[in-house]
Amino acid sequence: TWSIEATEAEWAPRQDHKVVSFDGNLYLVGGFLTLSTGAEVWKSKDGKSWTRILEDAPWGVRTWHECVSFKKKLWLIGGRSASSEDKISGASLSSPTLTNDVWNSSDGIVWTCVSEAAAWSPRFRHACVEYRGQLWLLGGDCEEGSCGDWCTDDGIHWRRLTSESLLPRAGQVAVAYDGRLWQAGGTDDLPKSVVWSYDGCTWYALKSSLMLRGEAAAVVFQGKIWITGGVDDSGPHNDVWVNPGP
Repeated sequence: TWSIEATEAEWAPRQDHKVVSFDGNLYLVGGFLTLSTGAEVWKSKDGKSWTRILEDAPWGVRTWHECVSFKKKLWLIGGRSASSEDKISGASLSSPTLTNDVWNSSDGIVWTCVSEAAAWSPRFRHACVEYRGQLWLLGGDCEEGSCGDWCTDDGIHWRRLTSESLLPRAGQVAVAYDGRLWQAGGTDDLPKSVVWSYDGCTWYALKSSLMLRGEAAAVVFQGKIWITGGVDDSGPHNDVWVNPGP
């Protein structure tokens, strides 16, 4: 059972953003805005009221990226970047660039680039989550096709994983919840089922009645899974949904 917490949040309707639970707050980072491109960060204590804390981040306009909490910092990983002069046309940025850079921040305001080019291929529409003391990067779209899954202990040195039980997917959400890794949703012709894994290599499908979207953002906050925004056939959304927990 899910309930809606905010029908029209302070931030503009958007998709392909990220929301992170960090230091007792929710942080919303980047994404496609309805009328313009954005390189901003928003903060909330309850998921209902939001305040913009950064308007022009050093990582620039960023969409289809990942942002997670890991080792007492916020981490921004990969995605599509563009200059502030680029405009949104339909569902794409003009002059986009796939990235494999890694940034971190202790407050969501001051950001440091720790790697301009990580070991994994530049990608977007991937998922990233902290699980068992490591940072896990899952799937995505790359210029060469399948991107593969990776993990790291420090955000700088990465190890590639091998999985034979999960079809490639992109545009999904992923969280660590109830002692497992979870992935859900996606877009295009890729699978939209809910799957879980203990080790990131062997995955199991779970039946779910939840209506799934692509390019949403998911986070575990106050012992529950929160899903915000995303896009479906009706367009982008700025709503917030929460489940009751285990």
